[in-house]
Amino acid sequence: MYRRSKIVKGSTFVFIVLFTMLLFLYGCTNNYEGYSDSINPQEYLEFELLDNNTYQVAGFSGKAVKNLVIPNSHNGIDVTEIKECAFVRDYGWFAKRIEPIETVIIEEGIIKINDEAFRDCGATVYRLADSVEYVGYNAFYSSSKKTINIPENIKTIRGYGFSNTNISGDLFLDNIVLEEGCFENCDVEKVTFSDYYTEIPSFLFADADKLETVVFSDTITTICHSAFYKCISLKTITIGKNIEFIGCRTFCECGLETLNFECENVELDQQSFAKCENLNNVNFNNSYCINIGIAFWESPINNITANGSEYYKVIDGALCNYDESSDNPLEIIIGPSDYDSFDKVSSIGKYAFSGRNFDKLILLNNIQSIGYHAFSDSIINELEISIDYIGNSFYYSSIKNATISSKEIGEEAFDHIYDLEILTIGEGCEHIDIKAFISIEKLKEVHLPQSLVKIAFEAFVACNSITDVYYDLADGDPVYLAMCCFRQMTSGLEGDEINATIRNDFKIHVYKNVYNKCFEKWNDISYKKDYGDSYNFNSHIVVRD
Repeated sequence: MYRRSKIVKGSTFVFIVLFTMLLFLYGCTNNYEGYSDSINPQEYLEFELLDNNTYQVAGFSGKAVKNLVIPNSHNGIDVTEIKECAFVRDYGWFAKRIEPIETVIIEEGIIKINDEAFRDCGATVYRLADSVEYVGYNAFYSSSKKTINIPENIKTIRGYGFSNTNISGDLFLDNIVLEEGCFENCDVEKVTFSDYYTEIPSFLFADADKLETVVFSDTITTICHSAFYKCISLKTITIGKNIEFIGCRTFCECGLETLNFECENVELDQQSFAKCENLNNVNFNNSYCINIGIAFWESPINNITANGSEYYKVIDGALCNYDESSDNPLEIIIGPSDYDSFDKVSSIGKYAFSGRNFDKLILLNNIQSIGYHAFSDSIINELEISIDYIGNSFYYSSIKNATISSKEIGEEAFDHIYDLEILTIGEGCEHIDIKAFISIEKLKEVHLPQSLVKIAFEAFVACNSITDVYYDLADGDPVYLAMCCFRQMTSGLEGDEINATIRNDFKIHVYKNVYNKCFEKWNDISYKKDYGDSYNFNSHIVVRD
């Protein structure tokens, strides 16, 4: 009985292996059926009768043909539609392999081409009848560029209907329902929108790299996200007077050089005009814009004007809010690289200098506040800060050298800074908050001032390269070091606790006359069960020269 069971199991295993090999071989074999010999569409096509007593073409009745013709009648009855997925080439393991089509001619009388009707069919040349009113979602989708025409009577183009085609020249859009991506990656050079439109769909002309001119009608209020993404030939844009919203990445990575605002009030979503490497000239005129800073992330904008504006002033090239009744009458909204007139303003708005470059950036205590991510993703060779408080303003920036004398360095103020190897905390700093210097991988050396009162929990967490901290205390009470303030993130969980550690070669260098005080105070660092045993710094304290 045991032997028989063993034989059955062995046979089953062999069968599974052989079956798997057959499936693999079948999948690797080009089991195409070849092309039909027929040139009569009535013979090589399959037709289905619709409820309105007209036919739709459902696909091939047998083998494919290279040059496909969609007729306008079958058995004396009109053909008006092409069924969804009618000519999709199915690449399934057990599916019938259909040869690729090369050309498609659609005769007059066909009204509707349904979703994905010709998806991946192989055709690169299409001639559509002017009677076609409806083109479905991804109707002609394929990775290769296609030659195609827009029917004169078209009324609806669903998502990506004419994407990746060589439709070119000037395009006037009027009385056509448009969905996202209709003309993505096409060759249109100029597009004009009629008064029929109030909204431009997302991705409408994304990657249309020949598009040079866009004319908006006065009825348009909304331009949705990525509508003109990566239109690298688009040099100038005028934002019409009634436009109220421009979506995320709408003109991101375009070839824009000049941008004019003529609208009254407009909300800009994040990265609306980001990474436009040649965008130097921006005229805000008398427009009031929301979220300017993050909208122009990593665009240079070296020439900003606000002619006749009642909202803004331009101070040495930076656009500023101006409010005489405010405690901060001048706040920079956005400014160019290497801006050096910070002594003339009182605050810096969020994302104001995101993605900019500075050889030397000096921020003195005349600055009352710096906004969220004001200098995120920037490249700064030398940084000096002495404002009272610095918050989360330098996220993911490259900083080569930094001296920070702020009274308080806030939570995540310098989150994921890269290139910084030596950090000097200047005299006057009293508090370094939780995770103030989180994940600065290259940071090796830190200088702490005598004025420092507290370094909070995980203040330098995941700064895994720190080996030397130099403390300038000459007399008085040592700084309070919270639990895990120099903890590495290299250790994992042990049960329910994190095994908190610091480097074996980590040293805090103190002067000889305060060594005993430091030894006594840091011997009793606060204990928190969730973070493992309380570690002490005694073995890491050394006398400095």
